[in-house]
Amino acid sequence: MGNGLRETPLMKTLFQIYLEEFSDIQYCPYCLTIKGNRIVCCQEADFIEFKELDLDQQTQIIEDELEANF
Repeated sequence: MGNGLRETPLMKTLFQIYLEEFSDIQYCPYCLTIKGNRIVCCQEADFIEFKELDLDQQTQIIEDELEANF
């Protein structure tokens, strides 16, 4: 995969599921925090959808989610 994740069937499936299920969640592009009810984050009002983040940012978010939940 080339994204730092080990390429196992389980990990690949979780990666794909996250990409599909959470693509519309808005994140701060600077600190990668979910927007939630915030209007401003990192002194900016810029939020972008997960699917619009670059692959490195998407991978970081997915890795953080996996570490927090497994």
